[in-house]
Amino acid sequence: MYETVVTVTGNVGSDVRQVVTPQGAALASFRLASTPRRQDRATGAWVDASTTWYRVTTWRALAENVSSSVAKGDPVVVHGRLRSTSWEKDGRSGESLEIDAMTVGPDLSRGRTVFHRVPRSGTTAGGEYGEPTPGGPEGEAGAATPYGSPAGGGGSDPWADTEVEAPAPAARTHPGEAVPALG
Repeated sequence: MYETVVTVTGNVGSDVRQVVTPQGAALASFRLASTPRRQDRATGAWVDASTTWYRVTTWRALAENVSSSVAKGDPVVVHGRLRSTSWEKDGRSGESLEIDAMTVGPDLSRGRTVFHRVPRSGTTAGGEYGEPTPGGPEGEAGAATPYGSPAGGGGSDPWADTEVEAPAPAARTHPGEAVPALG
């Protein structure tokens, strides 16, 4: 069966609600408001189009990270499986849009953030959609990383070191100006 996968930008429209299922899986959900802006050609002013609301659901490690990182009003980017659900209540009916999120992150076009890697004991990263997979604890000597090299340095893992120096910003050029050659 085919799935509809979407990427939606918007603002978190509710507090994040976190629960643990009877099977022990973390689940976090929130409402997402996505309001496109358009420029009115007649007046040149920017106007808001109608807002589309989504219910976003996250599971396991992603749910834990979302509940500790995301707050009402935050601009986010959500990538996941879209589904439409029909409902009836008090003689009214309608449809709601839901996203089973695979990824949630900050919208960096509207602000800055600092990423903090979360260590997971007894597991290694690499499961589908944030699910841990069985293996040695991250950071344990000899435990495999998602890059196939042992944790703790060496190999091709670009994130093995705890401190990564950001590259210097590239020099800006003007239209028609030659781009400087790389050394």
